[in-house]
Amino acid sequence: MFWGVLCALLVFSGIWAVWFALGAFAQRQAVSDAYVKMNHQAELSSLRVRRDEAHRRAVDLSRRRLAADQRCVAGVVIVAHGSTYSDLGTVGNPVNCSGGYADRPLR
Repeated sequence: MFWGVLCALLVFSGIWAVWFALGAFAQRQAVSDAYVKMNHQAELSSLRVRRDEAHRRAVDLSRRRLAADQRCVAGVVIVAHGSTYSDLGTVGNPVNCSGGYADRPLR
């Protein structure tokens, strides 16, 4: 009788140890999966932010690009209509430029 109870206790403790180990493994796996999912979501979010920022910069550049009748002369945007030339902006605050782009949005 004693040996039967002892064997039953040993078997039960072995089963309990295996069950506990499997539970701990499953918990570690769940935590690992959660971290992987969070990292993936963070990467997607970062990618979206970079894409949106690049799009915003492209839109800003397109709004600052000089039109066909506009020229950058001595760092100031000049509008040419036939033989008439005028600068963009207000008196004392002309629209500055560099290359083919103004320093602020034109459209």
